[in-house]
Amino acid sequence: MKWRSVWLVPVLLGTMVHAEDLAPPTLAKILKLVLTDAKEPSIACSDPLLKFELTKLGVRMDPEARIVWVRTPQEIAKFAGTSRLTICGQVSDLKNGVIVALVGEGGRGVFYINRANATSNKVTIPSALTQLGKVVQ
Repeated sequence: MKWRSVWLVPVLLGTMVHAEDLAPPTLAKILKLVLTDAKEPSIACSDPLLKFELTKLGVRMDPEARIVWVRTPQEIAKFAGTSRLTICGQVSDLKNGVIVALVGEGGRGVFYINRANATSNKVTIPSALTQLGKVVQ
């Protein structure tokens, strides 16, 4: 019986580590609000779960969209230096050229904005993000 407890500890710890991540349905709703504020009809996104949730909300997928959800180092590198608004799920990716990080803190979605990346990429940040986001230098 005790050996089963040993297997349970890493599972519980792993769950606690990711408890602040935003679930795809929540993330999709927040991204749809960003798209609406930016007057953009579509988003570029390769994450299958997020794509599914965004599509359920009526958001069009377009690989050429001006707003891009990035999640891998390859996607970050691909869109760095472009005139597209890149949004990711980790604050640490802001140092790699991403413009906005959308993360969960205290059960809420929080935006972190790297204005230097936005300026160098000639990207205008939607007003809702500038009003609600935390600026990171």
